[in-house]
Amino acid sequence: TLDPLFSLLSQRQSSWSGYPLKFYRNASNPREIYLISGWADVPAHHLWIASDGNQELLKLLGPSLDVKDLEREVEME
Repeated sequence: TLDPLFSLLSQRQSSWSGYPLKFYRNASNPREIYLISGWADVPAHHLWIASDGNQELLKLLGPSLDVKDLEREVEME
């Protein structure tokens, strides 16, 4: 199963960003999983993407997952 890798992903990304990482399954398509988190700003997210810790996770998860889309929501002040 992917659970140990998702656990490692959650631990690493949450530690890096300072925000919890949540996973949600699509009720009508359980093979579809949504990852929801927060970032201080876009450059902080880009640093995570380029980090060795994230790149290792991408290699480990790559054969099992396909990223369909990325969404960004901005908080209004």
